[in-house]
Amino acid sequence: MSFKDIIRTTGLVITESLKSFLRNEDLQKAATAAYYSFLAIIPLCLLVIVVTGHLVFSSDTAMKGLEEVVGQISPVAAPVVLNEVTVLAQHRTWGLLSILILFWSVTPLASALRSAFSDIFKIRPILPFWSTKFFDIVSVLVLVTLLILLTLEKAYSPVLSHWLKDLPIMVRAANTVVPLILAMAALWLFYTLLIPVRLKPVHWLAGSTVTLLLLSLVGPGFALILRVNPNYGFTFGSLKMVFLLFIWVYYSFAVVLFGTEVMANVWRKDALVLKRLLLAPKTALKTSALLNRFVRTFSANEVICREDDTGNEMFFILSGAVAISKQGRHLLTMKPGDYFGELSMLMKAPRTATAIAALPETAVAVISRQNFDIVLGENPGLVLNMLQEMAARLKSTTAKLE
Repeated sequence: MSFKDIIRTTGLVITESLKSFLRNEDLQKAATAAYYSFLAIIPLCLLVIVVTGHLVFSSDTAMKGLEEVVGQISPVAAPVVLNEVTVLAQHRTWGLLSILILFWSVTPLASALRSAFSDIFKIRPILPFWSTKFFDIVSVLVLVTLLILLTLEKAYSPVLSHWLKDLPIMVRAANTVVPLILAMAALWLFYTLLIPVRLKPVHWLAGSTVTLLLLSLVGPGFALILRVNPNYGFTFGSLKMVFLLFIWVYYSFAVVLFGTEVMANVWRKDALVLKRLLLAPKTALKTSALLNRFVRTFSANEVICREDDTGNEMFFILSGAVAISKQGRHLLTMKPGDYFGELSMLMKAPRTATAIAALPETAVAVISRQNFDIVLGENPGLVLNMLQEMAARLKSTTAKLE
């Protein structure tokens, strides 16, 4: 793929991500995730303190590390959340049952995110109840592990800095690279567990990069809003900090969902190029550089597909003409804007007719079953249009054969 094609594909992915972000109502999903996060954030931080306190042999050290982590993620959340966590951690002994209850209270957040990701990818796997809970539990384990690792990193960072005091470049690199690697690794695990399709590294890397980039802008952007309008949230009175915390988390989840939209559209980028052919066949005949890699050109009288052959793709005519025949009898001549081969592709059955290029330089776009399924998942109304087309074609073919 040339550099120009990469730029065109990137523009297509971003444009489609913005459209699908609105179409999938991701802002509403972000509000739902923020609500569950609001319920889960105290138990989650308590879990980190309980576990990390044993690992670093000091709850105070663990609290300082967690305070820095939460402060970096959300400066607004740090004072509110950590004050409550400190009180709970100091005035209660947390046994195994209490830890399990804390852990279980975080699983609805994972479930809400898994549901949102399934809507974005338009794939809803049918799993037994306990299988879904298993994935939720593992996802929470990943999230807790990430926070524990980040907290330990912050807790031991002064010690590491002291050891490397003569190598300031190493200290700066460790403080920058280690959290980034941990965040990327956690995002990869989280996406792998919650997203219902198998992604290639380029897919999740694109989404993770956009997510981390936008998350890094949420903090400065929100701080700018508060500086310009210090009375933002003033109408909530004593609950102003709670309101600001909820809004911050809401914006953060909106960013995460947009990053997932980018990931999904990178995964379906081929289908994005081809979908106009299926959704608006008569208006999709303009040449496109991105479409070229799906185009095959045939000379006059060259066979495109033969009767009784297996077929795993369908064809959309871009230019020229295609003659359709069955058992040696001519049935019809198809023109640009028409498509054929869809019945064999959908039914995984042998071709019912032979297609031959009727004119020189006949060009067709080849649409695979996978790309067709992706387009169909986003546009279920396409089925009705294709059924009507196939019914009309079957009626015409039957009349000619009789």
